Amino acid sequence: MKKIIGTIALIVCFINVYGQEKNKKGPHGGSIVSLGEFNMEMVREGFSCLSHPEIKSIKKDVCSKCDKSLEKDKKIEFYLLDNNYKELDISNLEGKVRVRIVFKDETAVSKKAKLTDKSFWIPLRKNGLSNFQQAIVRINYKSKKYIATYGDPIVHHGGHHH
Repeated sequence: MKKIIGTIALIVCFINVYGQEKNKKGPHGGSIVSLGEFNMEMVREGFSCLSHPEIKSIKKDVCSKCDKSLEKDKKIEFYLLDNNYKELDISNLEGKVRVRIVFKDETAVSKKAKLTDKSFWIPLRKNGLSNFQQAIVRINYKSKKYIATYGDPIVHHGGHHH
C-alpha cells in the first residue's frame, strides 16, 4: 500500500500544465495564456528608457524621469498574473525559466530567462521582434511544471520524398 501511495505521489509531482494563447490582452498590452490557477502575459512590443530601464510603456512615449524618448525593446517580457490580471510575486519561480523562440526564417533560440522583481525576459537579436513566430515557455511555479505556447503554429515547409 505504501508503495502505491508513493508511486501516485511521484506521478502527481511531474504533472505538466499546458496553456494556449487566448484572444485577450493583458494589463501590459501583451498576449495572455491561461494556466488554470494563474495566467501568463507575453509582451513583445514594449518600450523603455535607455537611462532608466524601470520606466516602461506599451506605446511610444517619453521617460517620466528624463523626458527622453522611450526606445523599442529588443526583448520579450513575461508576467505572471492572477485570474483578476493582477501581477503575482515571481520569487516563487523554482529553478530555471526556459524560453524557446522560433522565428519565421525557421531558426530558433532557447535561453534561460532573466528575472526582475515583477517579470522575466529574454533578449532578442536584431529584427527578432519582426521575425517572431512562436514562444514556448517552461516554468516551475509552486511545485508544478507549466508550459505556455504563444504565437502561430509551426508549419514544416520541407520537401517530402516518395
